[in-house]
Amino acid sequence: MMLRIKVSDMTGDRHTSLRLPANRTVAQVRPQVLEALWPTGPDWLEDERADTTWNLYNISCCPERPLVDSDRVGDVLSNGHEIRVEPNMTAGGLRS
Repeated sequence: MMLRIKVSDMTGDRHTSLRLPANRTVAQVRPQVLEALWPTGPDWLEDERADTTWNLYNISCCPERPLVDSDRVGDVLSNGHEIRVEPNMTAGGLRS
């Protein structure tokens, strides 16, 4: 089964919708979600020394809840739900 999900970035400037397989985990669909928002990559992350991970939040729930990598999509999302993507950036060491 496929779920139609709305996706937005943390600023609210980018919005899209996509279909996600309900039987996949959040970790498995994260690349598809990121590609839907930034087809050519997030251009504001130019510093290759930054190590970025991405957090997903179900903002259709009250209170909103973070999506855990091991969660199955169909267990934590429903048709029409919206998720927000936020970067979790940490500074990396200089490369030699």
